[in-house]
Amino acid sequence: MDGFWEKISSYNIFNNLFPGAIYIYFMEKAAHLSLSGNDIVKSVILYYFVGLVISRLGSLILEPLLKVIKLVKFIPYGEYVSACVLDKKIETLQEIANMYRTLLATFILLLISLFLLGYLNGVSYYFSVCISIFLAVLFLVSYVKQVKYVIKRSNSVNRK
Repeated sequence: MDGFWEKISSYNIFNNLFPGAIYIYFMEKAAHLSLSGNDIVKSVILYYFVGLVISRLGSLILEPLLKVIKLVKFIPYGEYVSACVLDKKIETLQEIANMYRTLLATFILLLISLFLLGYLNGVSYYFSVCISIFLAVLFLVSYVKQVKYVIKRSNSVNRK
């Protein structure tokens, strides 16, 4: 297991493992479910897989939706790549934006899950829903702000 931790990148931790663990944790606490077990290896694999699914939902569904409603826009990819060559920090800033997008997707999925679960078993998860809404809004605003910052920095670097 030690070799595994050395090979996993910060991107994989913050965009796959971390969101999966957060989603599982909130679902277990809010709905009194037991989704992860006592086996740490199985739990890490579960967190990673759930986080990977959430990350892909954020990338393939949420981001295009935010583009359509004009909350985010991006510079052409070639300009982004050119800026990254000149300023390596832009890649890190984009990684942070991706993390915010994935966390936004995490809390939106949590909201949907709580509504569906509440509908199926007739229970209201009011407190958990309120926390999820707050965190979804927080990460929506954070994502939009971070993408604007990446664009501004990329444009600034490309104009030099």
